[in-house]
Amino acid sequence: MQTNPLASPKLAFLSLAFAVLLWALPMLHVVFDTHLQAHDFTRLGELVFIAVAGAVWAMMRRTTGPMQGRDVWPAGALILLVAASSIQAVYPWMAVREVALIGGLFIAALALSVPLSDPLIRDRFLDVLTIGGAVYGAVWLSTFIMAGVVAVPFSPWEMSPGFDNARFLNHAQTVAVPLSGVALLRENSPRWLRRVSAFSLFVSGAILALYLGRASILGLLAGAIAATWLIGRPSRRYVASMVIWLSAGAMAMGAAWLLWYGHLVAEMSDSVLSTHFRGYLALRAVDLFRTSPWLGVGPMHFAHHVNPIAAHPHNVYAQVLAEYGAPAFLVIAWCAIRGLWVAARSLRALIQSQPALAGALTAATVAMLVDGMFSGSFVMPMSQLWCVVLIALLMGTVRGAKIIELGGSHEPDRSTRNVGRRAGRGVLAAVLVVAMTVAFGEARFDDSPRLQTGGPKVDAVGYEAFNPRFWAHGWF
Repeated sequence: MQTNPLASPKLAFLSLAFAVLLWALPMLHVVFDTHLQAHDFTRLGELVFIAVAGAVWAMMRRTTGPMQGRDVWPAGALILLVAASSIQAVYPWMAVREVALIGGLFIAALALSVPLSDPLIRDRFLDVLTIGGAVYGAVWLSTFIMAGVVAVPFSPWEMSPGFDNARFLNHAQTVAVPLSGVALLRENSPRWLRRVSAFSLFVSGAILALYLGRASILGLLAGAIAATWLIGRPSRRYVASMVIWLSAGAMAMGAAWLLWYGHLVAEMSDSVLSTHFRGYLALRAVDLFRTSPWLGVGPMHFAHHVNPIAAHPHNVYAQVLAEYGAPAFLVIAWCAIRGLWVAARSLRALIQSQPALAGALTAATVAMLVDGMFSGSFVMPMSQLWCVVLIALLMGTVRGAKIIELGGSHEPDRSTRNVGRRAGRGVLAAVLVVAMTVAFGEARFDDSPRLQTGGPKVDAVGYEAFNPRFWAHGWF
């Protein structure tokens, strides 16, 4: 099997370090005694990773050919539309920060996709993710069992280490769960790793059942159906294994609740029938879109128009439409659809050799897109990092397929244009470092970090200030 000659040992180390970070970062909030809430702590960790990945990306050699015309024009149009939307926003600097964050996440995915185009590195990356999920699951399960042994009324919502809200943990599971099933069915996986994968899936099923993670469950169900339909017979064993272990965990949690925990816990604040004001937030997004249909109200500016519920509409599609406007929404949709189409063609090459991986990437992608219709998975820092993982794996698959087509030969461009390209990358990396520095300043000098606009601080009247967007205090 051909491997990527550009996936150097340093890049391989970067990818594995990031895999460790994904589950270690929430736990570090438990270990370190800081004044920050988990959301704000993980936001700072996310920004550090973005800055490091941006620096690595700036120094990387050119690894792809020139963009084709059908790619250049949409990209150029999107840049102009986003710039115009940011300039006309009430607080352009806030809009620029949001664009820098999203751009930084995409740059991080680009950098990560290079080592993940190597099948060996990709397998080790997924193994680390699986082990990390099992370790976090063991910590969560131990805490849950200890709470039952002590037999003191407790709130399960407070039992998600490193996540201020159990729902934020569910957002991460939307992508993490499908990827954790790859090691279970990969032919060269050792027995102990398969057991670790099964345990991770089992605990994930218990967590999803306890917290009624409806958007994640719906997304995972849609992902399983999509993997079965699009990939066919090769993915059925993978989907069946996922369903079995997740269902086993959910049924075990149900039995534990009926026989043990039902009378020990405080009243659960969630309800399977509640919409949690999703309709209200969607209407707010529509109202904002109507005020500026062409350019939107500006990136992040849903959080400028205070409402008593949330600083984001819990629907990424309504959010993009309201904040960026209809033309940008259509261009983004076109780019996303084209990118997914290219990735799907590359995944077809994996169906025979790695059906579990092909099924996992298909399921995770569909699950992420469905979850984004009902949640803030594209807004919360940890779930954003999991989105980076998925995008990097998809791009790495495409990149690896191209390298195999070229027979393993992919020489970098040493022309003068490459020097200019590196200079441009350096400027973008510097912007990411500046954004990170500003955020650390806000977190250091305020017990409740807020975006600094120079104007008065705002709160939602009658509700607590925990309405996370960029910081846990989401308004500006």
